[in-house]
Amino acid sequence: MHYIKEGTLKNRLLALKSMEGSCTGDRIRKKIESILQDFDRDLLIDDPMIVTDRGSNMIAAFSGLNTLSYVNHLVHNVIGKVVEEVPELLEMYKGMSSIVDRTF
Repeated sequence: MHYIKEGTLKNRLLALKSMEGSCTGDRIRKKIESILQDFDRDLLIDDPMIVTDRGSNMIAAFSGLNTLSYVNHLVHNVIGKVVEEVPELLEMYKGMSSIVDRTF
Protein backbone atom coordinates (compact mmCIF):
# COMPACT_ATOMS: atom_id res chain seq x y z
CA MET A 1 0.00 0.00 0.00
CA HIS A 2 1.25 3.48 -0.82
CA TYR A 3 -0.04 6.66 0.77
CA ILE A 4 1.06 10.18 1.62
CA LYS A 5 1.33 11.27 5.23
CA GLU A 6 2.53 14.73 6.19
CA GLY A 7 3.87 15.26 2.67
CA THR A 8 5.92 12.04 2.61
CA LEU A 9 5.18 9.00 0.44
CA LYS A 10 4.82 5.91 2.63
CA ASN A 11 5.00 2.27 1.46
CA ARG A 12 3.57 -0.58 3.53
CA LEU A 13 3.03 -4.28 2.89
CA LEU A 14 -0.31 -5.16 4.44
CA ALA A 15 -0.27 -8.89 3.79
CA LEU A 16 1.24 -11.67 1.76
CA LYS A 17 -1.22 -14.50 1.28
CA SER A 18 -1.33 -17.35 -1.19
CA MET A 19 -4.42 -18.36 -3.12
CA GLU A 20 -5.23 -22.00 -3.67
CA GLY A 21 -7.03 -22.86 -6.88
CA SER A 22 -8.19 -20.53 -9.62
CA CYS A 23 -7.49 -16.79 -9.29
CA THR A 24 -10.81 -15.51 -10.56
CA GLY A 25 -11.81 -11.88 -10.25
CA ASP A 26 -14.38 -12.75 -7.60
CA ARG A 27 -11.88 -14.70 -5.48
CA ILE A 28 -9.24 -11.96 -5.76
CA ARG A 29 -11.75 -9.28 -4.75
CA LYS A 30 -12.88 -11.32 -1.72
CA LYS A 31 -9.26 -11.93 -0.64
CA ILE A 32 -8.41 -8.22 -0.88
CA GLU A 33 -11.57 -7.25 0.98
CA SER A 34 -10.70 -9.73 3.74
CA ILE A 35 -7.17 -8.30 4.09
CA LEU A 36 -8.47 -4.74 4.19
CA GLN A 37 -11.04 -5.66 6.85
CA ASP A 38 -8.16 -6.67 9.12
CA PHE A 39 -7.12 -3.00 9.00
CA ASP A 40 -10.65 -1.59 9.29
CA ARG A 41 -10.53 -0.53 5.63
CA ASP A 42 -13.18 -0.98 2.93
CA LEU A 43 -12.81 -0.83 -0.86
CA LEU A 44 -16.10 0.98 -1.37
CA ILE A 45 -15.93 3.42 1.56
CA ASP A 46 -12.22 4.32 1.34
CA ASP A 47 -12.31 4.62 -2.48
CA PRO A 48 -8.63 3.73 -3.01
CA MET A 49 -6.72 3.86 -6.31
CA ILE A 50 -5.93 0.25 -7.29
CA VAL A 51 -2.86 -0.45 -9.45
CA THR A 52 -2.95 -3.78 -11.29
CA ASP A 53 -1.89 -5.49 -14.47
CA ARG A 54 -4.48 -5.67 -17.23
CA GLY A 55 -5.34 -9.33 -16.69
CA SER A 56 -9.04 -10.08 -17.14
CA ASN A 57 -9.22 -11.45 -13.59
CA MET A 58 -7.81 -8.19 -12.15
CA ILE A 59 -10.13 -6.07 -14.28
CA ALA A 60 -13.07 -8.15 -13.03
CA ALA A 61 -11.87 -8.05 -9.41
CA PHE A 62 -11.80 -4.27 -9.26
CA SER A 63 -14.62 -3.41 -11.64
CA GLY A 64 -16.32 -0.20 -10.60
CA LEU A 65 -13.32 1.05 -8.60
CA ASN A 66 -10.58 3.55 -9.43
CA THR A 67 -7.83 1.57 -11.19
CA LEU A 68 -4.54 2.22 -12.95
CA SER A 69 -2.79 -0.31 -15.17
CA TYR A 70 0.78 -1.27 -14.38
CA VAL A 71 2.56 -0.41 -17.63
CA ASN A 72 5.67 -2.57 -17.06
CA HIS A 73 3.59 -5.73 -17.11
CA LEU A 74 1.92 -4.67 -20.36
CA VAL A 75 5.30 -3.94 -21.98
CA HIS A 76 6.60 -7.35 -20.81
CA ASN A 77 3.61 -9.10 -22.36
CA VAL A 78 3.95 -7.21 -25.64
CA ILE A 79 7.69 -7.96 -25.93
CA GLY A 80 7.03 -11.63 -25.12
CA LYS A 81 4.40 -11.83 -27.86
CA VAL A 82 6.69 -10.11 -30.39
CA VAL A 83 9.53 -12.52 -29.58
CA GLU A 84 7.16 -15.45 -30.11
CA GLU A 85 6.18 -14.06 -33.51
CA VAL A 86 9.74 -13.12 -34.61
CA PRO A 87 12.19 -15.75 -33.24
CA GLU A 88 15.19 -13.83 -34.64
CA LEU A 89 14.60 -11.20 -31.97
CA LEU A 90 15.21 -13.78 -29.25
CA GLU A 91 18.59 -14.62 -30.76
CA MET A 92 19.42 -10.90 -30.98
CA TYR A 93 18.41 -10.46 -27.33
CA LYS A 94 20.61 -13.37 -26.25
CA GLY A 95 23.56 -11.80 -28.06
CA MET A 96 22.95 -8.41 -26.44
CA SER A 97 22.63 -9.94 -22.97
CA SER A 98 26.04 -11.54 -23.22
CA ILE A 99 27.54 -8.15 -24.14
CA VAL A 100 25.78 -6.45 -21.22
CA ASP A 101 26.90 -9.20 -18.80
CA ARG A 102 30.55 -8.60 -19.76
CA THR A 103 30.18 -4.80 -19.59
CA PHE A 104 28.79 -4.68 -16.07
